[in-house]
Amino acid sequence: WLTVRWVETRALVEAWVGEGYRGEARLFRRARTRRLEVRPPQGSAYSIIDSTFGSGVDSVAAVRVPLWQPGLHVVAYENEPTFIALDSGKFHAYLREDGLEHIITERARRGELAQPGRERYSRCAVAVVVPPGAKLASRQLPYATRGRSLELRIDSLPTGPGPVSGRLNYLAKPKGRVKVVAWHRDGEVLTRHTGVTDGSGRVRLPLDRPGQWLISAVHMGRLDAYHPERGDGADWRSYWASLTFEIPARP
Repeated sequence: WLTVRWVETRALVEAWVGEGYRGEARLFRRARTRRLEVRPPQGSAYSIIDSTFGSGVDSVAAVRVPLWQPGLHVVAYENEPTFIALDSGKFHAYLREDGLEHIITERARRGELAQPGRERYSRCAVAVVVPPGAKLASRQLPYATRGRSLELRIDSLPTGPGPVSGRLNYLAKPKGRVKVVAWHRDGEVLTRHTGVTDGSGRVRLPLDRPGQWLISAVHMGRLDAYHPERGDGADWRSYWASLTFEIPARP
């Protein structure tokens, strides 16, 4: 997932990985970056890959977000597809955690339950950037989907704790019947809410406290025998979507 940190007036976005909304920071690597773009309040999304890495720069700890317009900005990152193999126990536990039991059913049908889970995955991470103390003329988020990604959206940035409506898109089309999880951590206290997208890709989550929230979802499908992404033996293709934003306390 992506987090936003402010250094004076500069917005710095960092990449984190882990479980239970607890993890460690990871470097952004040019060779593994397929998409890194900013969506300003007005106009089209634009890539910041070249300005982030520059000549001879292979990795960075944080990405500086250019805020040339007032209002909400959205930062989107997608990595190059990455291969991973897990033993069957770990793979099935991961599938159950993310609501992908139908993959276990399919593995059983194919007689693969005892085999390792081999997949190629992409992280599709989005962060909402709001300057501290900014008076927002609009709380609508500037979306402009492009590329092969799984994308979580919310209708608008909340003004305080309460129910939040959102949508999940896959290849720019609504994706139904996918488990969506909302995470909030305050020290050792972890809050977790879940929902499932309907036929229109929509989901409603009770984000009941202020602070930083992470919303996540995973979509997985089978790679056929001749798919070019099978490469090193991957059987499954997955997309891991995340969306982070902050909910202010009500006055």
